[in-house]
Amino acid sequence: MGGSCYNDDRRDLLVVGNHCVNNCFPEHGGCASAIKEKVDVRCELRPEMPDKAIPDTLNTVNEFVEITTNKGNSAFLYTPDMFNDFYFNNVLSQLPNRNGNTYIAINGCVRTFADRVGDNWQLLYDKGVREVWLGVESGDPKMRKVYNKPAFSNQEIAAITVKGRENGINICWFLVECEGDTDVTKLQTYSLLKEAQPYRFHISGAERCVPKEQ
Repeated sequence: MGGSCYNDDRRDLLVVGNHCVNNCFPEHGGCASAIKEKVDVRCELRPEMPDKAIPDTLNTVNEFVEITTNKGNSAFLYTPDMFNDFYFNNVLSQLPNRNGNTYIAINGCVRTFADRVGDNWQLLYDKGVREVWLGVESGDPKMRKVYNKPAFSNQEIAAITVKGRENGINICWFLVECEGDTDVTKLQTYSLLKEAQPYRFHISGAERCVPKEQ
């Protein structure tokens, strides 16, 4: 996953936590591979840039509040999945409500996002969240199964993206293109992009998909 899509001089990046509970990309160099191998791998939790790793959630919240206090400050709070029980309850829920003068970006899993947020967009908006990056990965459900992503439908992610736009929250997608992709799977992804029109999307190359060399 490239970092340039969300990390620039105007935005602080905070990386929180270790590994995803969703068992993503188990045999493809992703989160579950990291759990199994106990080594640093290229995956959504290890952007190759000088990150500020803050494993303690209380320190994270305190620092996050501090860097987003001044008007115009922007920050990306990067967790394995902001919408699982742990990160939602201990990080996002602990942030103070905002008056609209900050631009907070977060990321997470489509399935947990849909189950946790539903139509309650105000929940995110009040915290100052204006950008959400979701791991869509592919427009082909079979490819998403290859990566062991929790199940969701194309209709579901399209609806989330449209509703986000309607509620003032920019929905962005992480996508990945691997050796197993075909013209058919790529066309499905393109069609889904055209239908939903996410605010931004980022396509990872094969380095995220191939097993790490030992």
